[in-house]
Amino acid sequence: MSVLNKFSVISETKRKVDSEAKWLPQITSSPGELAILQDVLWNKPSSSPVLHCNQKALDVISFSDLCEERYIDSFVVDVCIGKYIEEAALTHGQDDTLYLPTEFYQWMEMDDKAFKLRQLAAKASQIARFQYLKQILVPVFMGNHWGLVYADLVNQQLYFDDGLASVVPSTTLPCVKEALDLLLELHPYHPCLQSKFWHSCKSFSRFGMPSQVPTDRKMIGVGSCGIGIIMAARDFIMNGAASVNNILWRYCNMDKYRKELMVQILKWAGHEI
Repeated sequence: MSVLNKFSVISETKRKVDSEAKWLPQITSSPGELAILQDVLWNKPSSSPVLHCNQKALDVISFSDLCEERYIDSFVVDVCIGKYIEEAALTHGQDDTLYLPTEFYQWMEMDDKAFKLRQLAAKASQIARFQYLKQILVPVFMGNHWGLVYADLVNQQLYFDDGLASVVPSTTLPCVKEALDLLLELHPYHPCLQSKFWHSCKSFSRFGMPSQVPTDRKMIGVGSCGIGIIMAARDFIMNGAASVNNILWRYCNMDKYRKELMVQILKWAGHEI
């Protein structure tokens, strides 16, 4: 059985490489971009780390899922959003976003308040000047689909959206509200946390995520929910609440955005492109 499993892996790997070889040249790229993408995808061990952020690593297998209409995993989501936050702080001096990673809901399921406080304190400590915190981002994984929570602390609004106008899981709002209560305990003098506006919130508003429903037979965008929340998070990190109902990209162009994100990841990793 172990030998048969290896043959199965080889066969699946060949299928993926063949499909990548057809997809990559169709996407507008410079010769340098195409060469480095091919090298990382096909000439590196599958478990080799491509990019690190906040004690997590995105490996070659996760990186390859950015090709075509493949579903991405939590490592891609957490690492990419984390890097956009780092970039905003270093390049633009914007250090006002708290990102709670994909394991956030596992934290909040624990019947241990001290544990939850430690986890939230550790994430909050990554913001150099926490008193200027304006917004919080939290991904939501719904079995086979991604959504995003956006907490606008300045304007006292809680948002959730995704590309399919899905119903948010029932546990999401209570977890987010509890996290806000715990952050207030940790930072009782923070001006945006003192109001406790979330106590009266009974549901999320929508922030205007573009529709993921494919518009033609090419089915572009159908597997790109994870890319969508990364791009929406990037917009909020860079533009804050101005991005609500003002997201300009569309899922029908996901081939282009996927390639651009792959190139961006390699630039973050230090590759000369």
